[in-house]
Amino acid sequence: MLVGSIKNDIESDEQHFLKFLGNLVISRQERTTYLAQVLKEKQQLVNLAQHLAEGMAIFDKDLNVTLWNRTLQVITGISAHEATGKNYREVFNRAENERWLDNFASNFLKNNPEHTFSQEFQIQSRFNQDKWLSVSGSFFSTKKGVIDQAVILTRDISHLKLLEQRKTEFISIATHELRTPITAIKGYLSMLERERTKMTPSQQLYLSRATEANNRLVNLAENLLRASQVEEDRISINLQTVNLQPVVEKLSIDFSAKAESKGLLIECLEPEFLPLVIADPEKVEQVFANLIDNAIKYTQKGWIKINFIVQESKKQSDTIVTQIQDSGIGIKGKHFQEIFEKFRRTHRPDQAKESGAGLGLFIVKSFIEKQLGSITVQSKLGKGTTFSVKLPGAPKAKSN
Repeated sequence: MLVGSIKNDIESDEQHFLKFLGNLVISRQERTTYLAQVLKEKQQLVNLAQHLAEGMAIFDKDLNVTLWNRTLQVITGISAHEATGKNYREVFNRAENERWLDNFASNFLKNNPEHTFSQEFQIQSRFNQDKWLSVSGSFFSTKKGVIDQAVILTRDISHLKLLEQRKTEFISIATHELRTPITAIKGYLSMLERERTKMTPSQQLYLSRATEANNRLVNLAENLLRASQVEEDRISINLQTVNLQPVVEKLSIDFSAKAESKGLLIECLEPEFLPLVIADPEKVEQVFANLIDNAIKYTQKGWIKINFIVQESKKQSDTIVTQIQDSGIGIKGKHFQEIFEKFRRTHRPDQAKESGAGLGLFIVKSFIEKQLGSITVQSKLGKGTTFSVKLPGAPKAKSN
């Protein structure tokens, strides 16, 4: 009986062992099939990437290249074999902000509001060619919140930047050519103004209209010139301590006649503190002149108010916020960013009752950012608009 029992146990163990071997073989077959499928899909991805019109790169958790397509090879002059395994900084030869992808990754890990990012920047190819790239991408993270992969798509926009540069150069040249005849016309109109009393009512009307038209041309030429200077980075900024209150009060007086002609009231509210900022006096005056003029243009009845707010900081200088509020026609929310673009007018000319090239707010934003400030807009259609200009406050006096 004992021998029989042992024999049965051996046979049972053999069956279990054979079953285990069978399962192991099946598992390995499934693993082989799975790996083959993965390799097949990976190859399909590689083939697809190689035929994309845009440059495509995939990076691992350390931001080293794992995939590099032919288009990127054409753009950078670096082959897929050379790029694979290298850090992105080695394959994107960027003189400024070379850690751009690290910065996006850091922001992604801190905030994680969106997986996507985009940026335009200049690189130098292997053949010492300067190229402008438009890069957009996305991060993929593990369940623990650690970056696992990054994917970017790249377009060579050098030709677009060249066209933009030529357009800017043309505007600059055309503006300089326009200024001479415009100045001459203004001089002749000024001479005619001296003889206004000798003119008939009809002649006086024609002279007024000619003067207004010439003034619009002068403003257009000046705005075109400023816009081209901004594009060519030829704006010089002379930073110093500026008291914004007298600047705004002077502008309120300068624009009072224009406001009163439309039945509008300009009110500059008295601040409870001294609004001292670090800025360029001339550029600051141009910024607020444009914003006040805009408020008058787009307000048919009511008021324009200017007030100051201080955003205090314990670690650094305060931020001074200047708000220009109006009771005008307002702006649709979808246009908030568009209004700061060149040649962009979100209102129809018949709504503002005045013409314009759509350059004013582009210049305003550029001037403010050059002075390390920022500008935002809040508005409701038919309920008015508020522009908030933030500028760095003057350093606080050190207490003994």
